[in-house]
Formats: sequence, C-alpha cells, structure tokens
Amino acid sequence: MNMAILSLEARNMSVRAYILITTRPGTSETVSQDLRKIKGILKAESVYGRFDVIALAEAKDHKTLNEIVYKSVGANPKVIHSETCVVLF
Repeated sequence: MNMAILSLEARNMSVRAYILITTRPGTSETVSQDLRKIKGILKAESVYGRFDVIALAEAKDHKTLNEIVYKSVGANPKVIHSETCVVLF
C-alpha cells in the first residue's frame, strides 16, 4: 500500500499548526501564558510584528486541532483574531 495516501492517523502521525494571534493591547504576555497551560500547545510566545503571539499546536488529528483552536484560543476574550497555518510535511 502506498504510504503517501494513508491518513495521518493511519501513519501514527500528529497534526501541527502555527497559530498567529492578535490580542487586545497589553495582553500578549497573559495570552501566551494562558496558551502554555492548554494541552496540545507546545509553545506560545509574545512577538513583535503583525501578530502579538505565535503558538505551536500539536494534535492527534484535525478534529482535535480544531477543538484547540476554537474552544481554547478563540474562546479567550483577550484574543481579537487568529490565523492557523497547518504544517504540511
């Protein structure tokens, strides 16, 4: 069987994504600290530039990644906007 066509789950691989976050003014460090407490968030750091926080998330599948992004990141009242960049390879 061609491994390239198997799902990530079938190959026992996880899904990773970078989450680019815009926060309310003055809250980026608090948001970073909050994110670090969430299961599935490997790293979250305050940064200078277009976004205020960049987080790295890892999940067993896309559904679980979706839950991290929407239920944890998006639910934070200090988060104004987020963009998720799923890692391809």
